[in-house]
Amino acid sequence: MTPFEQFVQNLAASGFNFWFLIKILFIIALTLYLAFAVIIVRQVKVMFETLKGMLDWPIKLIAWVHLAIAVFIFILAFIIL
Repeated sequence: MTPFEQFVQNLAASGFNFWFLIKILFIIALTLYLAFAVIIVRQVKVMFETLKGMLDWPIKLIAWVHLAIAVFIFILAFIIL
């Protein structure tokens, strides 16, 4: 038996839950993605303060919908996990 296998068996025997660790890492990853979605909305706002054009509303709408979906997925994952 390798040292890693012994380490895993010792953790499992001590009551350590690997799924809990995976859930925590998943929530952290979704938090980072949520921050990314907020940054997208801010960058689109700054971009359209500089540039004026015909695609103002569609791109802003896409950014806000993306943020809303990211928030929804974060809340859903937080409830489920």
